[in-house]
Amino acid sequence: MRYLAFIIGASLWLGGLYSKSSTLKMGPVDPQKENSSISLISAQTPILGPQVPLASGGSSLLFSPGLYRNPSPIFGMGGDGCVSEGSFVMDAYYGFITLAGVLVEAVGAGSGAKTLILGPIGLRGEYMVSNVVGLGGDLQFNRYSLSWTETIYGIFGVPYTYSYKINWTRIRAMARVAFHFAVSRAVDPYFAVSGGFRIESLSTETNDPGYDAGVAGVGPAVRLALGTRFFFTPNIGAFAELGVFGGGLFHVGLSAKLK
Repeated sequence: MRYLAFIIGASLWLGGLYSKSSTLKMGPVDPQKENSSISLISAQTPILGPQVPLASGGSSLLFSPGLYRNPSPIFGMGGDGCVSEGSFVMDAYYGFITLAGVLVEAVGAGSGAKTLILGPIGLRGEYMVSNVVGLGGDLQFNRYSLSWTETIYGIFGVPYTYSYKINWTRIRAMARVAFHFAVSRAVDPYFAVSGGFRIESLSTETNDPGYDAGVAGVGPAVRLALGTRFFFTPNIGAFAELGVFGGGLFHVGLSAKLK
């Protein structure tokens, strides 16, 4: 947990640093020129100021001179953050290090079976009902596989070789509420709680007619997470998340903001 706390702390510190540096003035200032400069910035964009052009012809939000112009006094709550009431954000992600994956790897290493771990792969959406609180849903997919071969000797010592592959699939569907503490128009730290259900299924692929392993069921799913989004443009960014239960220990992915 200390690593994510460091990331969020650094994000908050950077937001404060840039907001202070944007108010520094060097040398005497001509009031008439200063007013005209402010009018120019306001005409271009009243919140962010002029943005730095990119080679592709667009503009970068992350390096905008006015990016950290007006943070909220308390961690950006209710202030001028990169998400606000009415915003809708989509996240696509991949997760790493799950408890089930660790167990599968341990079984494979102990038995000589080959292992394959896929996911969690996820997609979630979030609608900001206020400048601080977002509501949404999270859909995840996981698959773990173990494969091996066995040779069995039958009557008169005739060998029979069988191959086995067990697939363990998990699908989670969870509602999610997130609390945002944005310090700028580019950095969005948050805390999220998710809850819902998971569908488990176990299937076997084998040429052994006497072997059958298949089961399915439904159970609860929950997740607690801390994360931070970083927006490179007003609508596109990336995020990193550290969480427990309901998915991988680490989630990384891309974010798209529709408003």
